[in-house]
Amino acid sequence: MDVSKKVKKDQPVLEAGLVYVDKIPKIMEVERISKQSKRIYFGVKDIHRVRNGSGLLVLSTPKGVLSGKEARKEQVGGEALFRLW
Repeated sequence: MDVSKKVKKDQPVLEAGLVYVDKIPKIMEVERISKQSKRIYFGVKDIHRVRNGSGLLVLSTPKGVLSGKEARKEQVGGEALFRLW
């Protein structure tokens, strides 16, 4: 899976390229975590692997939008946006 940060119409966009294996998508499900009505924050110790490492957690941190793995490496927590697997 290819994930990149881009700017379209002066707005930041997170773009994920879909990968198929034998016509079956590798991304099966996306779960939104934080909503406008309820924000969910994770500390560094709360960030765990998604589906035994086969998934991806995306966080909004003081260092920008990071995956769970990058956030643990940078030792920062933040608002959990979504997870996908």
